[in-house]
Amino acid sequence: DQEHQVVRSEMSGDTTPDDLNLETVQMVQLGLQVDCLYFLSDFSGATISFNLVDGFRLSELQDVQGLPRGAHIALVPPSGERAHQLADFYQAVSSNEGWTTNVVDSVDTGLAWLRRQRAVADHR
Repeated sequence: DQEHQVVRSEMSGDTTPDDLNLETVQMVQLGLQVDCLYFLSDFSGATISFNLVDGFRLSELQDVQGLPRGAHIALVPPSGERAHQLADFYQAVSSNEGWTTNVVDSVDTGLAWLRRQRAVADHR
């Protein structure tokens, strides 16, 4: 339903930067089609070959695809310190570009955060 609408993706296994780019394009396009600004990307089951440049490019891709500023993105990274560092970098870059982004530890935490973001937006 519209009140709880979230565009959600889940990736598992070996995941390349090209996979991440495709996931980004598909999520943004779906969000635009259904007029949704709330996104949850679950990479907890993935192994990602990803570097800082790739993180910067994802934000550029979000912009090129037309993701509106003001969108909210919850990201569940894979386990491991390196994955969390990359997720934190993506969060910083994405937030600097105008998207409200949060790295969370689980899908449930991400959905709860997105619900709170929606509640705040609805009261403005």
